[in-house]
Amino acid sequence: MNLYLIRHGDAVPVGGTITHDSERVLTERGREEAQSVGSMLSRIQPPITLILTSPLVRAVETAQIIAGVLSSKPPIRSANFLAPGFRQGTFLNELTALNEENIVAIGHQPDMSNFIAYLIAESSAAIAMATGSVAFLEISQNATEHHARLRWLVTPELIRHFHTMLKESE
Repeated sequence: MNLYLIRHGDAVPVGGTITHDSERVLTERGREEAQSVGSMLSRIQPPITLILTSPLVRAVETAQIIAGVLSSKPPIRSANFLAPGFRQGTFLNELTALNEENIVAIGHQPDMSNFIAYLIAESSAAIAMATGSVAFLEISQNATEHHARLRWLVTPELIRHFHTMLKESE
């Protein structure tokens, strides 16, 4: 399975009319980050077949923007097992039960970084994921903890840089 773990785009802080963390919406920068990620993922082959998202607003918004850019138009599923504080073993079990080849999963910090470490390292690994970052992992069919490969992890700044380079070469 090819798994693309994404930290949701930049979101407004709690304050003013936003009284709970779960109500935080994307900022303009967050929407741009999601758009850039979607554009990058639209070049991935084979195409994305499913998008899973935390039920929190900022993650759902990120998923909708990314799905809107992808020509494969993958379905979006809200997944409580991606809510903040998720259990890593439960998430891995849910992924393997899906029997999908190319999945995007959108969630939160520190959960996404911790899940990467859970999949690739036998000891704790410190992995930084800024908002809008994407990590690509290959997970074998019989995956257990520590049995995946982290192929790459890119930040929104690097994604924007590559988009600029591509536009200049056209």
